[in-house]
Amino acid sequence: MGNVDECVAQLQAHIDTGVDRLIFVPYKYEKEQVEIVAKEIIPRLRAG
Repeated sequence: MGNVDECVAQLQAHIDTGVDRLIFVPYKYEKEQVEIVAKEIIPRLRAG
């Protein structure tokens, strides 16, 4: 939970330990949250 930068940092910490699969569950199941994950968070995680 948090803003985009905070979410990326939290998730990257898991990836850095060797996690290779993540399941995203929106906090409130709002369309905006899903879009932010898809358009901002996942691309940043893929970029490393």
